[in-house]
Amino acid sequence: MTMRNLFLALAVTFAAAAPLAAQPGIARAGAGVTYESYFFSSSEDVSLDRLSLLTVPLGARFALTRTIDLEVASAYALGTAERPNGTTSDVSGPTDTELRLTALFARGAIALTGIALLPTGSESLTLEEADVAGLIAADVLPFSITNWGTGGGFGASTSFAQGFGDYAAGISIGYVVAREFEPLSGDDFTYRPGNQLHVRAAIDRTFGRAGKAALVLTMQRYADDELDGANLFSTGDRYQAVGSYAFAAGARGNGIVYAGYLHREEGRFDEGANVLPAQGLAFGGLGLELPAGRTLLRPSVDVRLLRQEDGTGQGYTAGVGGSAEVPVGTLTFIPTVRGRFGNVILRDDAESGFTGVEVGLALRFGSPDR
Repeated sequence: MTMRNLFLALAVTFAAAAPLAAQPGIARAGAGVTYESYFFSSSEDVSLDRLSLLTVPLGARFALTRTIDLEVASAYALGTAERPNGTTSDVSGPTDTELRLTALFARGAIALTGIALLPTGSESLTLEEADVAGLIAADVLPFSITNWGTGGGFGASTSFAQGFGDYAAGISIGYVVAREFEPLSGDDFTYRPGNQLHVRAAIDRTFGRAGKAALVLTMQRYADDELDGANLFSTGDRYQAVGSYAFAAGARGNGIVYAGYLHREEGRFDEGANVLPAQGLAFGGLGLELPAGRTLLRPSVDVRLLRQEDGTGQGYTAGVGGSAEVPVGTLTFIPTVRGRFGNVILRDDAESGFTGVEVGLALRFGSPDR
C-alpha cells in the first residue's frame, strides 16, 4: 500500500466528521503525469525484461452546495512489456470514469454517496493486450492502476462518524453492482465481475498534542463472476487491518507510521474444479510532512511482502522517495520521485530481482484548503 492510499483509507471513514467549508460553485481540479518502470535482473527466467506504465490522471471536485460534493476521476494509461527476445507489447487507452456524489447530514456526521462507474475504458482487449494488463495488475508491483476497464457499474455507500472525548469512531458500508462486458476482442462472449460489498470500521484516539493512534478494519465480499450468465469464478473475500500512529515532527511538521495486513481467501474456478491459492500481503511504512516556507516536503519509505499458499506469484517490494507541494497562487505543483527494489517468484524455476523508478508531476487547481 502506498502512502497516498493509506491516507485515503484512513480519511474515508472520517470524511464525514467535518462539514464542507467551501462555498457553492467552488471547484478543485487536478491533472498530472506519472511514469513507473521496473527492470528485471533475471529476465530470461521470468520472460520479462522491463515493465512500464505511463499514467495521465484527471480529476475534479465541485461543491454543488455547502453539503453536497460531486467528484469525477479518470485517467489515460499506457502499459508496455519488453521481452528478453526484443519484442514489445502494450495496452493503452482511457480507464473507466468514476463519479461520486456525496451529501452530508447531521452537521457532517452522516454521509451518503452515490457511485457511478462509467464504461469509458478499454473493455475489449486482444490477447496480447490482456497479457500486458495482467502483468500490470500483479499484486507484487504497486502500479498506480490495475485495469483499463471493467464494464462500469453503479453503487452507493453510507458512513457515520462521531467523536467522544479523545476518541472518534466511524463506519462505512457500500455496495457496487457491476455490469457485463466483452473482455476479448473478436470473441463473442460476455463477462460480468461479481458485485462487491465493503464494510469499513475505524477508531482513533488522540493523545494530547503528542499524536493520534488509529485502527481501520475493512471487509470486501464479492459475488461470483459470470461468463455468459453462468458462474465462472468465485473470487476470495478480502479482510484488511491497518494500524497507524500520527505524530508531530519538529515544530511544524507531522509524521505517520503504519503497518497492515491484507488477507484474500482462495478463489475457485468452475464451481471448485480449479483453485486460486489464498494470499497474504503485509505492508508498512513511514511518512513525514515537513514545511519549508510555503512548500510541503513529504519523504516516505514503504515495504510490501506478498505470500501465496502455493509459493508462486509472490515476492517483496521496498520503496523510498517522496513528493512535494509547491503552491503558486491558486495552483499547486506536486513533483514525485521514488525508487523501488524487490524480488518476485513466479514458480520454482522462475525468480528474479527487480529495480524500479517512479517519477511524476501533478498540477492541482483551486484553493489549497479545499
